[in-house]
Amino acid sequence: MSEARPAVNIAVPEKPLLADENSIEGLKAFTEWWFELLNYAYATDDLQPLWAVTNPGCRTCQNIQESITEVYAEGGWMTGGEVSLDGYYTKFRVNIHGSVDAYVSIKQAPVDVYNEAGELINELPEHVDEEANLFRATFVNGTWTTVDYGPIPISND
Repeated sequence: MSEARPAVNIAVPEKPLLADENSIEGLKAFTEWWFELLNYAYATDDLQPLWAVTNPGCRTCQNIQESITEVYAEGGWMTGGEVSLDGYYTKFRVNIHGSVDAYVSIKQAPVDVYNEAGELINELPEHVDEEANLFRATFVNGTWTTVDYGPIPISND
């Protein structure tokens, strides 16, 4: 990534072999890889690899796509913003929806947003989750798919 121009020649993160395993370790490896794909999308505006392993109903993912697309649509780009897992926990139980929930907290490096002319137009500070988010995935036909990611829903039951 560069402050002078959009990123080029960035390879799509390779899926770790463990990420195809239906286990606690496999789900964690998949989750980490999913965030690597998110980082790739921020850097390149190529969301296809992320969506290839994400259910189209993921609302947080749709919001992320909108914010990325908005920056790049006008000839701009971003630097920084790398997301990494800061915390991870799962009971590894299939819920009533047929998916497995993991609780994750993330750190996101500061993000600089540039316009088409290369002018810095926005600076977002580092973000560290104060509370865990829900990362929900299903394992079907030997592979994980992200169903949803975002704040933990609060039930009024």
